[in-house]
Amino acid sequence: MIYKLCFNISLLLFSFSPGKVRCSSYQIVGNAVVFNVTMATGSEINLKWYINNVFTFNTSYQAHGEYTESHMITSVGLVFVKVNASNPVSEALYNLTFTNLHTINGITLIGDKVVKNENATVTLKMDNSAHLPQGNLSVSTDFGDSTQPYITSISSSDDNLKTSGLPITYTYSDEGNYSVQVQVTSPVDIKHFSTIVQVMEPISRVQVKYIM
Repeated sequence: MIYKLCFNISLLLFSFSPGKVRCSSYQIVGNAVVFNVTMATGSEINLKWYINNVFTFNTSYQAHGEYTESHMITSVGLVFVKVNASNPVSEALYNLTFTNLHTINGITLIGDKVVKNENATVTLKMDNSAHLPQGNLSVSTDFGDSTQPYITSISSSDDNLKTSGLPITYTYSDEGNYSVQVQVTSPVDIKHFSTIVQVMEPISRVQVKYIM
C-alpha cells in the first residue's frame, strides 16, 4: 500500500535551522502513529506536540539528527498536528495533517435472483453500527462470467450506503449460478466479499393435455 507524505510547513525563528516532521497521510484508528523527525542542527532540543490545538506530549533530544516518535492518537478524521521545537537560543514551528480512519467494517454484500437478459443487482450495504470514517471506498466487482471487473467508488460517509446501499447492476445472457466477488479498498484497508446471483430461464409456455 502506497502512502503520501503529510503536508509539512516549517517556520524559522531566530537562528534555529529548520528540520522536518513527517508521517503517512493516512493512519488506522487504534494503531500508533509513527512520526519521522529530522533536526538539521541544534542541541538540547525540546519538542512540544499539539494535536488539534491541544498539548498532548513532549519529546526532547540532546543533539540534532533523525528520530522516530510513535504515539497513540485517538482523534478520528482529519487531524492537525503542531510541533513547537526549541532550545535555549532558538525556536521553530512545524505543522502537518493526517487522516485517521477506521478499517473497513460493517459491510455486507446481498445477491439476487433474476431472469436471464434482465438486470441482476448485487447490493453493497453498510450496517448502522459501522465505525466511521472509513474514507473513500473503491469497489471492484467481478460478476463471475469472465468479463472485466466493474469499478466504481463511494464515500463511506454517504448515507445511501446505510439506507438503500450501493446497487451494482449487470445483465447475464446465460442461466446459472454466478459467484460475484467484490473487492472494497480504502486508503488503509482491503476487504473481499462474495455472494451468489441466480439467473433462470423464464417459463414461456405450459401445455396441459387431457388424455382419455
